[in-house]
Amino acid sequence: MRLPKSKRLRFAAIVLGINFLTVWVGMYFNADLVALGTCLLMINSPLYVYILGDSFRSSNLEDINK
Repeated sequence: MRLPKSKRLRFAAIVLGINFLTVWVGMYFNADLVALGTCLLMINSPLYVYILGDSFRSSNLEDINK
Protein backbone atom coordinates (compact mmCIF):
# COMPACT_ATOMS: atom_id res chain seq x y z
CA MET A 1 0.00 0.00 0.00
CA ARG A 2 1.39 3.37 -1.01
CA LEU A 3 0.81 6.49 1.02
CA PRO A 4 -0.91 9.40 -0.70
CA LYS A 5 1.22 12.15 -2.24
CA SER A 6 -0.40 14.83 -0.07
CA LYS A 7 2.00 15.67 2.72
CA ARG A 8 -0.82 16.52 5.14
CA LEU A 9 -2.78 13.35 4.43
CA ARG A 10 0.35 11.20 4.74
CA PHE A 11 1.24 12.81 8.07
CA ALA A 12 -2.33 12.39 9.35
CA ALA A 13 -2.39 8.70 8.29
CA ILE A 14 0.88 7.99 10.11
CA VAL A 15 -0.32 9.73 13.29
CA LEU A 16 -3.66 7.89 13.12
CA GLY A 17 -1.81 4.58 12.93
CA ILE A 18 0.35 5.52 15.92
CA ASN A 19 -2.77 6.59 17.86
CA PHE A 20 -4.49 3.28 17.12
CA LEU A 21 -1.43 1.35 18.28
CA THR A 22 -1.13 3.47 21.43
CA VAL A 23 -4.80 2.95 22.39
CA TRP A 24 -4.58 -0.77 21.69
CA VAL A 25 -1.48 -1.16 23.87
CA GLY A 26 -3.07 0.99 26.58
CA MET A 27 -6.20 -1.16 26.61
CA TYR A 28 -4.12 -4.35 26.63
CA PHE A 29 -2.25 -3.20 29.73
CA ASN A 30 -5.44 -1.89 31.43
CA ALA A 31 -4.34 1.74 31.42
CA ASP A 32 -6.61 4.54 32.61
CA LEU A 33 -8.45 5.43 29.40
CA VAL A 34 -9.21 8.99 30.51
CA ALA A 35 -5.52 9.68 31.06
CA LEU A 36 -4.69 7.94 27.77
CA GLY A 37 -7.24 10.07 25.91
CA THR A 38 -5.87 13.25 27.48
CA CYS A 39 -2.35 12.26 26.45
CA LEU A 40 -3.48 11.57 22.87
CA LEU A 41 -5.23 14.93 22.76
CA MET A 42 -2.04 16.72 23.79
CA ILE A 43 0.02 14.73 21.29
CA ASN A 44 -2.42 15.36 18.42
CA SER A 45 -2.82 19.12 18.96
CA PRO A 46 0.33 19.95 16.94
CA LEU A 47 -1.02 17.76 14.12
CA TYR A 48 -4.24 19.77 13.97
CA VAL A 49 -2.36 23.07 14.06
CA TYR A 50 -0.01 21.88 11.30
CA ILE A 51 -2.87 20.77 9.05
CA LEU A 52 -4.85 23.98 9.58
CA GLY A 53 -1.77 26.17 9.13
CA ASP A 54 -0.71 24.38 5.98
CA SER A 55 -4.26 24.42 4.60
CA PHE A 56 -4.81 28.16 5.01
CA ARG A 57 -1.26 29.33 4.28
CA SER A 58 -1.00 31.90 1.54
CA SER A 59 0.77 30.48 -1.49
CA ASN A 60 1.97 33.83 -2.79
CA LEU A 61 3.77 36.21 -0.46
CA GLU A 62 3.54 39.11 -2.94
CA ASP A 63 -0.22 39.26 -2.40
CA ILE A 64 0.29 39.75 1.34
CA ASN A 65 2.75 42.61 0.88
CA LYS A 66 0.39 44.67 -1.34
